[in-house]
This record gives sequence, C-alpha cells and structure tokens, in this order.
Amino acid sequence: MKIRTKSNEQFTCRLPIGTGENDAENELINYDGPSPKELLEKIYKEKKCSFLIDTYWTYELCHGKYVVQFHEQMTVRGVYKTEYYLGNYAVDYSNLKDRSNEFDPPKRLLQGENYPYFSVLYTQGTTCDLTGKPRTIEVLYICAQNEKARILSITETSSCKYEMIVMTELLCKHPKYKLTAKKDFEITCYNEDGSKPLSLQKLTDFHDETFKREFTITHEEDWDDDIDNEKYDEIFYEQYKTGPKYPDQTAYKFAGEKRFISPDTLANSKSIVEHTVNNILTGRECIFGGQGWWQYQICYGNRVLQYHVEPDGQRTEITLGLFDEEVHKAWVDEKPKERQPKKFDGRITQISHMYTKGDLCDAVKAHRSIEVRIRCQPESQAQSSLAISLSLHEPKTCQYILIVESARFCEPLQYADDHGLIALKPVEDESQKNIPEPLRPDP
Repeated sequence: MKIRTKSNEQFTCRLPIGTGENDAENELINYDGPSPKELLEKIYKEKKCSFLIDTYWTYELCHGKYVVQFHEQMTVRGVYKTEYYLGNYAVDYSNLKDRSNEFDPPKRLLQGENYPYFSVLYTQGTTCDLTGKPRTIEVLYICAQNEKARILSITETSSCKYEMIVMTELLCKHPKYKLTAKKDFEITCYNEDGSKPLSLQKLTDFHDETFKREFTITHEEDWDDDIDNEKYDEIFYEQYKTGPKYPDQTAYKFAGEKRFISPDTLANSKSIVEHTVNNILTGRECIFGGQGWWQYQICYGNRVLQYHVEPDGQRTEITLGLFDEEVHKAWVDEKPKERQPKKFDGRITQISHMYTKGDLCDAVKAHRSIEVRIRCQPESQAQSSLAISLSLHEPKTCQYILIVESARFCEPLQYADDHGLIALKPVEDESQKNIPEPLRPDP
C-alpha cells in the first residue's frame, strides 16, 4: 500500500501477513491439563500463608484454611492483639472436578487490563456487630508470572463482606487465565525516491548535536547566562543518560553487603539505583506529595514536614518528626518483630523508620512523631518504574504513619540491616566521585 506524510513524502509500505490470532484458540482447544481448582490445590497442600501489611491492620491468608485481620499493640501488661476472622474455607469435594465454568471465567479490570480470575469463597468468619451475621470474604486468584501467591489488595465491598485479590503463577498454566498476549507486527515502509525520511534526518541531526555538546570541553564562563529553562532541561536529560560528573558532588554506594536477591527490572538497573542512592538516600533531594490542603515533604534521614502554601506565597509549616539514628534503633529494639524489615518471598519488601521530636501538639501536650514505611512496589503494580507515591495516616492524634512506595526502592531495601538502616560510603573510584544533578540557570 502507498501512504503520504504531512511533509508530502511518498512511501510504499508492506503489511504483515497473518497475525497469529489463532494461536491462543489452538492452545485452548488442545488443553487437557488441571482445572483451576486443581492448580490451586498445590498451595493448599503446602499450607502456605500470604500477608498484606496495611497502615493499621495486617491481613493473613492461609490458603485453603482461613483469612484473618489483626492488629498488635504494646500495653503495660504486654502485647494486646485485636483480630477478626474474615472467613474460613470449606472445601466442596463434590465439585472439585467440575470444569463447567473454567473456559469462560469472569474478568476484573485491573490497571487497564481485563484479568480472568478464579473465585474462592471463605465463610463463617467472626460475627459482624453491624449485621449480626458471620463475616465472609471472596478471594479472587489471578495469573501473574513469577508470583507465588501475593496479596494485591483487599477491600470491604459492603458491611463485613470483603474481597481480596491474590496474584499467583499457578493459574498461568491454564490458557484461559493468561492475559491475551499483545504482539507487535512490523510494517515495512520505504521512501520511493530513496532519500532518508525528514523526521529521521532531524533525529540524526539532533543526536549529532548532542554528541558534540556532551563530548566537547567547555568552561563555565562559556555558558550563556540567558539560556532558557527548556534548554537546561534538555541538557540535563542528556547528562542523566550518559552520567556526566559535576565538581563537589561526592558519589555514594552501598556500604553493606546485599542480603537478599531482588528481581531484574528497570527500576533495579544500575543507573536508577545510583540515582536513588545519591539523590534520595543521601537526603539531597526531598520527596513531595499530597493533594489536599496539606502537602507533605520527606527528606530521607533528616525530617518530615507538613505544609500549606497560600495563594500569596505565605507558607504554614509543621515539623512532624526529625530523624535520630539512636532513637530509631531504640524504637526498633523495643518491638523487633513488628519494626524490623518485613520480608516476603525471600526479599525485603518494607523498612520502617521512626522520626521523633516534631513540633508540639496542643491536643496531647506532646511532640509529634511519625513512622515512615518505605516499601518496594512491584513494577506490575506501579504506573511508572520511577514514580514515588506518598500516603499519610494519623491513627492517633499527632502520631502519624507515612507510606513511601516505589519500585525504585526494591533494590536498596535488600541492603538494609536489622534496624532497617541502609549504610552508604563514598565511591572510591576517582572517575566516579561526582554525580549528576539537575542544572538550572542562576537566579
């Protein structure tokens, strides 16, 4: 076929023959393996349990047994535990071999994808005060490669009725529960007059200019003071890719040994990890969040602030906590089982830091304090490999919990010690003593 561009360039294109749409249908027709119920029997027999740590509640799913939510609180008399059973599992052996619905499973929209799921109902939980009936929970299992059995989310759909979504690779063995693979097919086009397309020529010219700018020695006095912000942003983007070094910016690396293995993902690549270490974990860059009246700012290993900026620029600021390493260690040692790094599936998924000595709270006549929970967010759940999400809760007056979550923390967390601290040290290599930082024109 022939097409014409906006620049009036004439191209001849060849479309691919066949798209492989029948592959999935053929796989389904030829499938005679275990049913979804039989596939899940593996984790039932292993007596495996999965956990989800939320702000206040911790959820425990023991597959094929029960689902419980609980909270532990230290009192003068010891540990006080509040718990509610959301449901108990009762296997129906008469329907174990029933395969009537497995080839037309229901679907749930998650992160823009329609996931087929297999539902398991847990009933006869703790009696609900609101309804007078036992709690129930529906566990939805979905296919997710390289996930043994991880809880994705839990919601209360109505009073004392819950829904939990669990990701497991076991269901991926069934063709009807795998996501439809998206395949890219190449369309080949060529310019009829044999010249290079204008858009490609512009891209080549841009890279040639970038190469000259990056590898030509210049002096600070040669910079144009009137260069605009857009130009500086472009320069910083290229510098970040190639890793140039700037004076008086010492580079750091992990000081301790890596204790656990993290998955090989984009967020765990060398350049991203180095940026996280030298900009966030050193405290050089603070993280901002919040969409309401109050905004939040955390400078790792330094302080956590809550602030509001008026339209006229006037700023109201409250210090929620300051970081003191010795105070933090004492806080962890007080309840090590609850406050030491959380592990799942052979790697650290969360560390907790205590920031104390915040501004005085008039309501309780005491200083504010905040627990900062830094979590590894799997890339399958993240909108971006580099994005950082913040959520603040106040379970008690002037005592806060800040959840900082990102895929970029997955690798650094594996270097945390038993107190959740990540030690850093200067890079010894002379060629890596400096790190890139965003360029901005002088005010």
